[in-house]
Amino acid sequence: MEAESYPVLADEVDVKMLMKLEKDATTSVSEIGKLLGMSRQLATFHYKKHLIERKLIEGYEIFVMRYADSEATMVLFLISFPDYERFARFARSLLDKFFVITMGKVLGKNALILEVFLSTTEFRKFVGALSGLARMKLVRSYEYAVQDFAVKRRQTISGEYFKDGSWIYDHENHLETLKQRVSNSICQANDGLHD
Repeated sequence: MEAESYPVLADEVDVKMLMKLEKDATTSVSEIGKLLGMSRQLATFHYKKHLIERKLIEGYEIFVMRYADSEATMVLFLISFPDYERFARFARSLLDKFFVITMGKVLGKNALILEVFLSTTEFRKFVGALSGLARMKLVRSYEYAVQDFAVKRRQTISGEYFKDGSWIYDHENHLETLKQRVSNSICQANDGLHD
């Protein structure tokens, strides 16, 4: 089951260090200290006592392009389930699957964020399987976005939204802004087609 709350184990320095490491995990602690305007000793303290001991860094991920000789698709899914049991069973079934890049639970919902890397044929089969699960009412709904390798970047919630020991991210506001930008882009593209 999901915890009722999640303690914030980081401070603002920790979040800034994590942001630097997220951009380049090979950056030295001394270099991060310089970038953040702190001594090497303080940067080392935060790294060892906060990032490592508090398990704010769980590990590193190396991404290997599979299907290099054929067409492949990297897709981000949002899959919702009718209840926690179905969510948990589905998530557990994916733990040992080679095509899963990352997955995580959506906080407060019976939903899974899932990133997969599949050949085009296997991607179509996966979507077909999800549709079948939806028809059987084992999956409530699913959405997906195909990722473009040319512009692939990853980032957690930006550190600018971490103030005074808590996150101030307004998801609904940012989602509305994103929808507006997409709508504007589509309108501009359509206008370009008619010129």
